[in-house]
Amino acid sequence: MELIHHPEKINREKWEEFIHYHPNGNVFQTPQMYDVYKETPKYKPIFLAVKNESEILGTLLAVILTVHEGILGKFSSRAIIMGGPIVKGDNLQVTELLLEQYSNRVKNKAIYTQIRNLWDTSKIKSSFNASQFKYVEHLNILVDLEKKEEDLWKEVEKRKRNRIRKAQKEGIEISVDNSDEAIVNVYRVLNDVFRRVKLPLPDLVYFKNLRKKLIGNPGLLIFVAKHQGKIIGCSISLKYKKVIYDYYAGSYCSEYAKCPNDLIPWEIFLWGKTNDCKVFDFGGAGKPNVSYGVRDYKKKYGGKIVNLGRYEKVHQPWMYAFAKKAFMVWQKL
Repeated sequence: MELIHHPEKINREKWEEFIHYHPNGNVFQTPQMYDVYKETPKYKPIFLAVKNESEILGTLLAVILTVHEGILGKFSSRAIIMGGPIVKGDNLQVTELLLEQYSNRVKNKAIYTQIRNLWDTSKIKSSFNASQFKYVEHLNILVDLEKKEEDLWKEVEKRKRNRIRKAQKEGIEISVDNSDEAIVNVYRVLNDVFRRVKLPLPDLVYFKNLRKKLIGNPGLLIFVAKHQGKIIGCSISLKYKKVIYDYYAGSYCSEYAKCPNDLIPWEIFLWGKTNDCKVFDFGGAGKPNVSYGVRDYKKKYGGKIVNLGRYEKVHQPWMYAFAKKAFMVWQKL
């Protein structure tokens, strides 16, 4: 087996095909997402692959996120692996090799790594354990878009259906708009949302890179909610194969009474059905038995709650403890 450390040393077409045809292949492990990370300031991709002669046996794409630059950057650098690694036949040896080599590369560059699972990893859990990744329970919500529209509607909570109807009566219109102007206006909405909840939001250039690199499959979908021609809410989703991934969403708090946040997911379901999608991945729903408002919101649209969990590994314990405490203090300010 040969270990590859740089994407330039692997056939890009074969990498793309490997992800596309793998049953667990997802948008976050594609070459296109590598390009997005590479061209975004404060984002640093890490790529690894294992191959046997000309055959790819496994790949891993991670990204190191740095909120601040300079000295503060060392205290804000974390690594995320979304939906990876991707390994042929869930081979334990290949999985462990990728994780070990990844850990060696990232240990001095990020405080910790979080692996966000997009499928059941129980068959390869031993490889994560061997590489000192700790499993933590974490929920996700998946909506089956192959169901009939009337069945999906029945699964939506009654009060949520009423709010969807109210948004429609208010004249809220939902459409896909990937234009430059829409990205700028949508970013204003998201910036307002994330400032209120005191969470870091990627710079505008990240979303522009998504638009530039994710064309076709994988693709970017910017759903905008308009009232009298003005964007008041949005959802940025990613589409790959037959799956729509909920990514960023929100609306101006001054427009809550018009219920744009209630209408948007339902319209995405309908768009997905019209465009032959099978699943809407509603994303994270928090930890089991721990109150979480986002989960309560998502559950009202039906769907299936799954406990896919996450894996975490702390590379620099004392810096991790400091950064965690500092973040909690910042949120209280």
